[in-house]
Amino acid sequence: MLKRLGRVSVRNRLLGGFGFVGLLTVGFALMAISGLQELARLSSDLYEHPMRVTAAVLNARNDISEVKVTMRDLVSAERGQVEDLVGREIQLESDIDGHLAEIRRLYLGNPADIDDVDRALAAWRPVRDEIIALMRQNRQAEALARRKDTSAQLIAAVEKELADISVFAANKASQFNAAAATRRNEVAHLLYITLGGILLAGVAASAVIHKSILGQLRRLKSSMTAIVAGDHGLEVPERDGGGIVGEIAAAVEVFRQSASRLSEENWLKGHMADLSTAMQYVADRRSLAEMVIGRLVRLTGSAAGVLYGWRKDGEQLELLGQSGFAGGDGHPETFRLGEGLVGRCGLEKAATELADIPEGYFRVLSGLGEAPPRRILVAPLLSKGELLGVVELASFDGFDGSRRALIDQLLPVVALNLDLLERSRQARLLFEETRAQADELQTSEEELKAQSEELQESLEELRAQREELMATNEELLEKGEALRERQEALEKARAESENRAVELGLASRYKSEFLANMSHELRTPLNSLLILAKSLADNEEQTLTEEQIESAGIIHDSGNHLLRLINDILDLSKIEAGKMEAVIEEVAIDALAHGIRRRFLGLATARRLSLTVEVAPGLPATIRVDAGMLDQIVNNLVGNAIKFTREGRIEVSLAGGDWPEGVGPAEGGPAFRLAVSDTGVGVDPEKRQRIFRAFEQADGTTSREFGGTGLGLSIAQKLAGLMGGAITLDSIEGKGSTFTLYLPLPAAPEAAAQAGAEAPTAAAVDDDRELLERGDDIILVIEDDGSFARLLCDMARRQGFKCLRAADGPDGLALALRYRPTGILLDIALPGMDGWAVIAELKRRPELRHIPVHFISAIDDSVRGLQMGAAGYLQKPVTREQMDEVFERLRHFSGGSPRRVLIVDDDSGSRKATRKLVQGKQVAIVEAASGGHALELLKQQSFDCLVLDLLLPDFSGFELLDRASAEQIVLPPVVVYSGKDLSYEENLKLREYTDSIVIKGARSPERLVDEVSLFLHSVQAEAPAAAQAARAMAASASVASAKDEILAGRVVLLVDDDMRNAFALSKVLRARGLKVNVAQDGDKALAQLAANDKIELVLMDIMMPGMDGDAAIREIRRQARFASLPVLALTAKAMQGDRERCLEAGADDYLSKPVDTEALLARMRDLLAGAAR
Repeated sequence: MLKRLGRVSVRNRLLGGFGFVGLLTVGFALMAISGLQELARLSSDLYEHPMRVTAAVLNARNDISEVKVTMRDLVSAERGQVEDLVGREIQLESDIDGHLAEIRRLYLGNPADIDDVDRALAAWRPVRDEIIALMRQNRQAEALARRKDTSAQLIAAVEKELADISVFAANKASQFNAAAATRRNEVAHLLYITLGGILLAGVAASAVIHKSILGQLRRLKSSMTAIVAGDHGLEVPERDGGGIVGEIAAAVEVFRQSASRLSEENWLKGHMADLSTAMQYVADRRSLAEMVIGRLVRLTGSAAGVLYGWRKDGEQLELLGQSGFAGGDGHPETFRLGEGLVGRCGLEKAATELADIPEGYFRVLSGLGEAPPRRILVAPLLSKGELLGVVELASFDGFDGSRRALIDQLLPVVALNLDLLERSRQARLLFEETRAQADELQTSEEELKAQSEELQESLEELRAQREELMATNEELLEKGEALRERQEALEKARAESENRAVELGLASRYKSEFLANMSHELRTPLNSLLILAKSLADNEEQTLTEEQIESAGIIHDSGNHLLRLINDILDLSKIEAGKMEAVIEEVAIDALAHGIRRRFLGLATARRLSLTVEVAPGLPATIRVDAGMLDQIVNNLVGNAIKFTREGRIEVSLAGGDWPEGVGPAEGGPAFRLAVSDTGVGVDPEKRQRIFRAFEQADGTTSREFGGTGLGLSIAQKLAGLMGGAITLDSIEGKGSTFTLYLPLPAAPEAAAQAGAEAPTAAAVDDDRELLERGDDIILVIEDDGSFARLLCDMARRQGFKCLRAADGPDGLALALRYRPTGILLDIALPGMDGWAVIAELKRRPELRHIPVHFISAIDDSVRGLQMGAAGYLQKPVTREQMDEVFERLRHFSGGSPRRVLIVDDDSGSRKATRKLVQGKQVAIVEAASGGHALELLKQQSFDCLVLDLLLPDFSGFELLDRASAEQIVLPPVVVYSGKDLSYEENLKLREYTDSIVIKGARSPERLVDEVSLFLHSVQAEAPAAAQAARAMAASASVASAKDEILAGRVVLLVDDDMRNAFALSKVLRARGLKVNVAQDGDKALAQLAANDKIELVLMDIMMPGMDGDAAIREIRRQARFASLPVLALTAKAMQGDRERCLEAGADDYLSKPVDTEALLARMRDLLAGAAR
């Protein structure tokens, strides 16, 4: 066979052998290509439908989960966050629509599945819109309920439809995967068989050709030809063979290597030259970096690369250029030396090559896919050993041979160009700076030249001025002499001014002493006048006629008017002398409005005038002012409005606002505004400033219609100034006036301003008003949150009540007036009229005040609620158990259970009188004679009201309240009923526990009944006849006018140098059953005390001739036997510090003249009772 082949040409043998193998190879390739195309089609189907559909479904479900979270956050968000969350929700819905469009395009299942998802989303969107609208209307509770009830169910429906599509896609993927596996196995078996045949045929052909030398030579010739053509990577055959074939093969290999080296050198030199030329035309470092890294990545076959440049000023490497690198995802753009591979390369100035890169390190992205690189090269850019930058390249194949050589040769050139660019930039900067300096230097030279010329001119002027100075020197000497004479005159005038200042100080002191003495001299006769007039007006002996009683009343009223005038003059004097200071405290605005209405409504009604008091929404609950000063200003403004108005109306409005122009603090800020408007006579514009001056009136003629001293507005304006405020006037003569008091108001948070916004229109109320019958127990719910109101009504119905609902204060008051409910559940934060104003109005109306009111609010202010007469207070959120207790408490107050009252008083007679006043059919009274007994009762039992005297045998009422608070005893509403004259500090201390303080006196029983009824939520008419008779007796006659068990038979020493006062006071005291001894001064008082050991109390005047009251009290206290003798100081000198001096001298208490007889008797009872203990 070989011989026959020998006859065949080498060419034919090669063609026959390789032709046969080529045909087999082509057939194998076609079979392989066909199988691969089939597998590719199946893989494409698997990717195009199941995988992409599944991915789109997963993305849509993730976005729906985000929608659920966003809707949950939305219904619990603050008002300022709502719009941000709505925007996020809209973006998520847009993403969901995109995913659904992708699913619709690729989905191979029933298109109705996609339509089901669209319908579920369409059903959910209106609910979504409704929730958003509710949140924008600040109806958070309804939005939350809507989301829980409907939105969650609709979202679940959407998720279910998407889950069905996902399941279909997964099933389709399994089908495609199974088909691909089957086809893969078939192709594999066919390829294995075909490959085996090709291998056998190839082996046979190769064996025949191998034996042919000509075949070997032909292969060597082909190798040589390929090398010459540029295929330097070709492996030369037969290099290991012997003989001539091996030598020829060796020579061919040497030729290949030489050609390969020459080609690489030419390639390197060509690209180096191109890059060097390109770098010459680059103007800045960043452009250079972008160009270099782009070409370097392309020439080295890298997948991606970045170039970092060194910043000397920042001591860090910053990213200048990149190629094939998307950035982001946490990849830093700067490195410090030693930080990461880039920073370490810059620090060590040495290249680093890494292989086997981890899977998650970095991925190269393309349009067809992504994959991690296999090798990373990090190399420094150095010029003369100085770091100029770092290059990092990522490659799939590595950096061997010519690639690495190109990198090694190119990087120094790049570094040199970076250095040149940096030096060029610095040179430009220096050039610009030099040019600017040159310009400045030229400008300076021109200025110096100009200054030189000016200096020359100045020298000429100075020469002329020196001559003038010499001429004027003589004039100055003459003027100096005149100046010395003038200085002597000024020194004399200064001495006169100092003397005048001393005289003014003396005048001020004399003025104060004059006012004090004038006050004493006026109060002393006024004291007896008021006492006797009051005694006559009371007609205790029943001997006067009606006309005489009326005359005595007029005398008493005139005396009181004169007393107010004296007080006004003293107040004005204190203000002008700077001795009056504002004591700032919290004053409740609702209480202020209620007080104005209570004090002036009767007076206005008597003059046939209407009086309205309005509190604007949005005001804080309290303001910080001096309560006494504010009351004095309000009394003056409202009193003047009533006084100067013949017919029409008086309007008082309390609101917030801005300061008027020219009034208020320089820094501005919000203001509290109390405006009093009337329809009275008005004020002439020319007289508006005059009425604010002391002793000035709008009508100062002798025929004026309205009386008065003209001090009221002057004092009110000055008091307002002491509190940082002012009073303004707006008036039209003949039509009326508006006086406005402005006071500083701390800036309120935005939420407070919004609380006063216009209330939303109330929807139709679903309650039981159409189902009410006579005898039903009714609960009125005043709550603007409809969902919570419905919940409260449901709870009330389960407790056997019928329910009424109101969404704001006015509607609630109207329902209360119409239906007279058993109890009221009241929120505070109501639109418009808040809960504080509602309960104040309820307690103001006699027909409603007995209805128990229970607060349920998010605001934590239970103390204020209970002080205003609430039956209880709960802070939201509330539990069902708490609401059951609330309904039980309201049922308790509705009349089914007795109200329990604890009376704490050491005087059995006083306890008995109090019992008669407050007892009723549904009132159970418990008495305690000491503080300790009262504490035990409070621990063991519950009470609805505590009536407390302050003077107790073991410890005071103050201490009882403090101990109860310290031991965490739940105190019921407290009514302080005592004869003790309270100081300002004691009043403040009691305000921590109660606003109900009743000082025993002529009208105190009526007030006590009012306060107790308020807390017992009872109607006074329900009291038994005996109690009503006791109250009527207390109201019609002075309680103190009867013989008092404490005062009757007691011996009192009255010390007063004015016999008119002594006569008046002794007459009143003897009428109460007291034995009165009188002394005209301190010496005689001491003599009477020494002679009469039965004296139990001393009433001491302070200003007396000889030994005054202070000296007499000190002398009394020096004697041991009088150490505990009660001494009550009485004085008409009411200047600052008088009270402290009296108490320091040893007095037990202090009263200023004219003396209120009821206050005097009450204080005497306390002192005598304390002495007895």
